[in-house]
Amino acid sequence: MPFRGSSKPLGLAILMGRPSEVMTPMPGSSDPLDKIAPALDDETFEGFASADYGLVAIAFHAGPSVICQLFMPTIKSLADEFLGQIRFFRVEVDDAPKTSVGLNIGAVPLLLLMRGGREVERIMGVFTKEEMRDKLVRRLLSP
Repeated sequence: MPFRGSSKPLGLAILMGRPSEVMTPMPGSSDPLDKIAPALDDETFEGFASADYGLVAIAFHAGPSVICQLFMPTIKSLADEFLGQIRFFRVEVDDAPKTSVGLNIGAVPLLLLMRGGREVERIMGVFTKEEMRDKLVRRLLSP
């Protein structure tokens, strides 16, 4: 899945350290969330997982789930709020079955926090924006 300004797939753009390529969706993308929390699939997640962006938040969700539909606006709002501090991505579990099984994603919605390619916390379920913000700030401040 190449991004505007790049012929490289998302994972390669991340590995090559070109965040502008990562954060700019291709023309024709109808999802406004793509700009601040790009979608990853099995192929792009492999390259992403080995990159180091400091604290990264990955929202695992299932499109048709009503609970997930409640979760995603909070993720968008937090991605806007923490822009430049925490990198947000999202994974539709049906589009990334290998990744979901490999990370033992048994239920959604789930916000997976990673640092240096390693999991540091799982925030499972729907929380208020304030509760999620507190968890993110705590992780942002911890080494």
